[in-house]
Amino acid sequence: EAHGTGTQAGDWRELKAISETLGTSRTTENPILVGSVKPNIGHLEGAAGVAGLIKAVLMLEQERIPPHINFETPNPDIDFREWKVKVSRAATAWPSNVNKRVSVNCFGFGGTNAHVIVDGAAEYLQTKQLDAHRASATPQGNSVRPLRNGSLQDASPHSKHPGLGQENWQIFCYSSHDRSGMERLVSQHVSMLRESDALANDFLTNYAYTLGCRRSRLEWRSFFVSDSLSGLVEEMNKPQYSVTRSIKQASPRLCFLFSGHGAQW
Repeated sequence: EAHGTGTQAGDWRELKAISETLGTSRTTENPILVGSVKPNIGHLEGAAGVAGLIKAVLMLEQERIPPHINFETPNPDIDFREWKVKVSRAATAWPSNVNKRVSVNCFGFGGTNAHVIVDGAAEYLQTKQLDAHRASATPQGNSVRPLRNGSLQDASPHSKHPGLGQENWQIFCYSSHDRSGMERLVSQHVSMLRESDALANDFLTNYAYTLGCRRSRLEWRSFFVSDSLSGLVEEMNKPQYSVTRSIKQASPRLCFLFSGHGAQW
């Protein structure tokens, strides 16, 4: 993952350095794949290196090497074949016969260079002589399977993992305009939960999501934590539970801050 600002002088020197260091163990038939996230999102200046690091982690997780977009006319001063470097021009599955490793390179405006080497999780565990549950994101073809329950294996939404507890803890948030209103609200919800029959398996998850993300956050607030409907009702029925009053905050305002070194001009 190169700094790759697209300048005549900078790209030449960066790729030359890659060739003279990492490229010494490569051949013309097995070049180093290079690319940069800057054509996708622009130059983030002080955060440019972080953007490259995020891209590197995603590449390792998804086991895919993305293309360097909008690459049309190579720099004539760069001998890609002789230097044993190659710009990634199409999404490619990670080769299965090599360790997964990304080098992230980023230059600061003052000439300072930061270089981070990121290994795949399996490669890291091997160096520590550790073994762990692992599944490939792309076992066949180019399809990418979704992440479910923290696993890349095919599974149902309620699949079980060896060695992991089966609890499904949720946070249930409630709020009201006043303290007495909070007590009434909790009492009403307890009655509703007790009278509900044959609830769907995903009711608790949807209920917690609705309370936390689809309700106004009023001044007086309380919450309960439970992994079951009966446990939630039991917690809400306790004579004492925490009720707090939130601090009123001014409406958020937008502020633009320019770093001042002139690069954006």
